[in-house]
Amino acid sequence: MRTLCTLFCSLAISTAAGGYVPYRYLHDYVKDGRALDGPFPSSLKNVPYYCYQVPLKGPCDKMYLVWFYDIVRRQCMQMFYSGCGGNENRFTSKASCEMHCESKKRI
Repeated sequence: MRTLCTLFCSLAISTAAGGYVPYRYLHDYVKDGRALDGPFPSSLKNVPYYCYQVPLKGPCDKMYLVWFYDIVRRQCMQMFYSGCGGNENRFTSKASCEMHCESKKRI
């Protein structure tokens, strides 16, 4: 069984260099808002699965400034999106990101 530290420590190590280097989220912790295999902060239990996805730039060559939810910092952050590929952890505005991923701001 993985521990909560495994989730957060692996992300902290990966982002310690100050940039977004390839790293992976441990998706099996949350499914449909429920913790699956271990202790998990109750404040994160109702966060949608896509908010846990690693921010992916995508393979194309455009540079759109978008927002993603950083599960370690528990806040929405900006990144550049290439215009194709990627995943659902990408929002056109900070407000949209917060509405989807920050439990205190969801309706």
